[in-house]
Amino acid sequence: MVVSHSIRANAEHDKPPMLLVLRGQLDELFILIRLAKEVQAFKSFAACRVG
Repeated sequence: MVVSHSIRANAEHDKPPMLLVLRGQLDELFILIRLAKEVQAFKSFAACRVG
């Protein structure tokens, strides 16, 4: 989803509205990653450096 929105934003003539959508999705993704780290949903996050 994030990749498709970034491709779409690059193709748009008026980029800011699509970039705002992309920014919101990235914020949601970062929150989900932090929650997953907190509840230890995965064995290791060694390859994933967030905050």
